[in-house]
Amino acid sequence: MVFEYALPYFFDEGATMYSYRLEGDRHLNKWSGWSKETKKELSNLHEGDYTFFVKARNVFGKETVPSAFRFKILPPWYRTVWAYLFYLFVAVLFIWLLIKLNTRRLIKEKERLERIVKERTAEIEQQKEEIQTQAENLKESNSLLEERNEEINQQKEEIQAILDNLQEAYESITYMNAELARANEDIKKTNKKLTDSILYAKRIQFAVLPSENFLEKHFSEYFIFFKPKDIVSGDFYWFRELDNYLLIAVADGTGHGVPGAFISMMGTTYLNEITLRTDLKKASDVLNVLRDEVANMLKTDDDIESRDGMDIAFCALNKDTLELQYSGAHHPLYLFRDGEFTIIEGDRMPIGLTRREKDFTNHHIQLQKGDTLYMFSDGFADQFGGEDGRKYLIKRFKQLLKMIHRESMEHQREVLENEYNVWKGTFDQVDDILIIGLRI
Repeated sequence: MVFEYALPYFFDEGATMYSYRLEGDRHLNKWSGWSKETKKELSNLHEGDYTFFVKARNVFGKETVPSAFRFKILPPWYRTVWAYLFYLFVAVLFIWLLIKLNTRRLIKEKERLERIVKERTAEIEQQKEEIQTQAENLKESNSLLEERNEEINQQKEEIQAILDNLQEAYESITYMNAELARANEDIKKTNKKLTDSILYAKRIQFAVLPSENFLEKHFSEYFIFFKPKDIVSGDFYWFRELDNYLLIAVADGTGHGVPGAFISMMGTTYLNEITLRTDLKKASDVLNVLRDEVANMLKTDDDIESRDGMDIAFCALNKDTLELQYSGAHHPLYLFRDGEFTIIEGDRMPIGLTRREKDFTNHHIQLQKGDTLYMFSDGFADQFGGEDGRKYLIKRFKQLLKMIHRESMEHQREVLENEYNVWKGTFDQVDDILIIGLRI
């Protein structure tokens, strides 16, 4: 594209100077230097809207008002929408062809392997027949072996030497077995000491757990389904009566076994201390302070965020008004009233080190006589089992509670335990299990 321009000023035309710029192009957007050239060739312009400006300056240095010419460069055919759609169609067609070719290749490979299996099976059958034939030949060879007894007697001295060597090896092995037996006995003693220590820790942990008399005193019905994976548990429950409030918590500490038990003991200790503070007025306040205490305990110099800590469901029930405050860390609260099922979700953050430092939500629920509440850890839903070895999952757990929530609490506990044992079958228990049901 060539622009030609001129100034109709006829006095000393040769001294007239011109300057131009091209709006829309980042390289030519500024005014060019003054030049006597009366044309400008533009090439390699990208598609878009442009405005070409030119101004002149006569021999006396007087500049004219810039003149403008607007034009538009259309994209080449290979950058049009139709071109891109065509590219997309070609790409999809290419991928489809690759899939078809690969599928055909896999089918042929499968047929080849099946042929190989059939051939190998035939070879094995043939080898089996050969082995049977050889066995019959061996029986015939036994008679020949009897004739060679004389040769064997000549080799007796060599065999005796070998036996002597074997005797020495046997004595060495016997000595090593004795050493291994002593080491095994030491291991058994050490293991017994560790087991005794863990059993003692179990007695301590269960002694710290609150008595069920608390629930029997304040609720018309209840059940506790508590099944640790190991001797000691990372799951724990906690109760306290404070003024006219009943405080109830169900928590799931990180891990299980001895590490989980340490977390559970720490959680119990902190709950006992925190709930005695007079400045905490809401259930969520307890979780906020508990998170700070646990985070301070678990924090190390090089940890930005640790997975250690606990998930918890915490309730504060006013005995006089039946108003319930609920706050949860990952754990929800299930409520059944007159056949209707309500889920009060906990916040998606743990009690421990976390980057999401926001306050826990405080839920208010006005309970009624006959309401049924469930608090639980995730061990039941995470158990592998069934015919396919899959997880039980929370969806199936909800359906089970919907079926049995009208039954007596004792019967519900029996149903839950039986359902768990049938589902688990021969699979190992994967986590601690804790479910508490309360009927107002």
